[in-house]
Amino acid sequence: MVADGYNGTRVVKFDKDGNYLLSWGEKADGTRNDTRPGYFHNVHGIAIDPETNRVFVNDRYNHRVQIFDENGEFLDRWRFGDGPSDVHLF
Repeated sequence: MVADGYNGTRVVKFDKDGNYLLSWGEKADGTRNDTRPGYFHNVHGIAIDPETNRVFVNDRYNHRVQIFDENGEFLDRWRFGDGPSDVHLF
């Protein structure tokens, strides 16, 4: 999986050979407080839980981490304060 945060505002999934499989994400409304699932304002990093395959996406300027399954289905979110969420996911 790749975070395409500055150009495409999305998460892109590839197979082990680098072939494109799918992508998800829409550009947020620009207010830096978009609460809609799957809408991003700067995808700043991703992490994958190897046991559950949940994908954690740092939606930096919406002050949250959005959580998806491995196929882009929204599951949950973690909300932060008012500043950019510089959470380092690893």
